[in-house]
Amino acid sequence: MRVQGAVSALGLAEYCDVARALIAEAKQPWGKTMLRWWAAGLASVSPDEIDVITWVPASRSGRKLRGHDQGQVLAREVGRLLGRPARRAFRRADHQNQTGKSRYARLKGPNLETTARASGLRVLVIDDVHTTGTTVWSAVSLLGSTGAESVHVRVLTVVAESRGQADAAPTVARI
Repeated sequence: MRVQGAVSALGLAEYCDVARALIAEAKQPWGKTMLRWWAAGLASVSPDEIDVITWVPASRSGRKLRGHDQGQVLAREVGRLLGRPARRAFRRADHQNQTGKSRYARLKGPNLETTARASGLRVLVIDDVHTTGTTVWSAVSLLGSTGAESVHVRVLTVVAESRGQADAAPTVARI
C-alpha cells in the first residue's frame, strides 16, 4: 500500500472474508468494543515518531446510523495506548457516505476540509478501509498543506481489488 506524501502506510489485514465481516460488525452501533480491539493492532504497528493522531471522519449519515465515528474511536484508543493525543483535523464538507459507491465515484474521494493546523507535527492518520487510496491521500495532502513535518497512515484493512479492477498490492502487517 502506497500513499503519496506519506512517510509510511500500512494496513492490518486484507479486506476479505473474516476481516470484511469483522469490519462490518465494528461499524454497527454496538461495534465500539470491536473497534478498540482493532485499535490495539493499529497501535502495535504504529511508528514511535509521532506527535498526534487524527482520523478520517465518518459521514454524517454513518455517524447518525452507528451513534459513533469509527475513525474517532480508533484514533482515541490508539492515542491512549501510545500515550499520544488524538485530535480532529478534518471534517467532511459533502457529508456523503462512500459505502456502496462505485470505484469511479470513490476515486473522487470525500470533500475533506481541515479543522486544525499541523505545523511542525508528526501525524498519524487512521482510517478503516483503504479501497482506492483517495481518502487517505486527501488527508495526507491537507496535512502537508498545513505544515505537517511528516505523515504516517494506518488502516484496518486494504482492498486488494475493487469492483474487479486490481489496485496496487496491499501492504499488510503481520501481527
